[in-house]
Amino acid sequence: MCWPSSPPIGWRWRRVLVPVALLMVIAQVLNAMDRPWTAAGFAFLAVVLNIPLNYVLIWGIGDWPGLGLVGAGLASLIAETLALLVAVIWLARHRLLRARPDAALRRRLARGGLPLAIGYTGEGAAFAVIGLMLGIFGATALAANQIVQAVGGVLYMLPLGMAAAVAIRIGQASGSGDPARLRPIAVAAIGVVTIWMVAVTITLILLGGRIAAALSDDSGVVALATAMFVIVALIQVADGVQSTTLGALRGIMDFVWPTRLTLLSYWLFALPLAAVLGFWAGLGPLGVWAGYGIGIALVAIILPWRFWRLTAAANR
Repeated sequence: MCWPSSPPIGWRWRRVLVPVALLMVIAQVLNAMDRPWTAAGFAFLAVVLNIPLNYVLIWGIGDWPGLGLVGAGLASLIAETLALLVAVIWLARHRLLRARPDAALRRRLARGGLPLAIGYTGEGAAFAVIGLMLGIFGATALAANQIVQAVGGVLYMLPLGMAAAVAIRIGQASGSGDPARLRPIAVAAIGVVTIWMVAVTITLILLGGRIAAALSDDSGVVALATAMFVIVALIQVADGVQSTTLGALRGIMDFVWPTRLTLLSYWLFALPLAAVLGFWAGLGPLGVWAGYGIGIALVAIILPWRFWRLTAAANR
């Protein structure tokens, strides 16, 4: 059978962003309603659906040869769309889609969401520039960085979840007129994240070489990834603290100032320092990551100070 020509792979992945974005919004709403496991259920539903769909659409079934990489994108689109439909049905059955449109509420959400969107964009773009810098050093540096980021991304899920949780808890405490709880909530969250990230740091330093060897058989990639694991491991605690404190600040509706700080720190300090250490000082890929890590450490110091200052009145 002849199959029609397919659009470029990038076209497929751009379409996946629509259901993914809507699922993220629903998940945040459910988190705010103290239904985090429901939100997690919808996310895992997409994963469960994605596994057989990827297998069939990539490799084919029977006499049909499959679609290869295009099939991977199509599988993700179908899985995320089905999970989104299940989530919408759940919301409808619980009568959560019957609220009347509120223009004032939409404006408030836009005012709060815009700084967050700008902050995420700036941070993500800075991270992308780091990848571009590493690309200058060749394929080995890119491959090593991919290994480090794949492992680090999984281990970073706890701080990411804790940032969302602390924002919700602090927002509830602030909205209920109980400001004395703000600092204890933040301290508990930062403490949990710090313990986790210290454990991650130790693990990556001790086992980074074995992890890299399990993911690549290229000796150059393994050696560079092992060294990168040490640098990235030392950044983990600061990164976890800054992410959690950002969540705490969002809980007290402090959006604009942290966004300005992170953008300035990443773009005017971390990236230039990464370029200086990586290229001018001749430290290579490790210097690039070291410079970026120092920028993250700066943010991790200033953001807790900001939260402590804003909550001082409630603890006098």
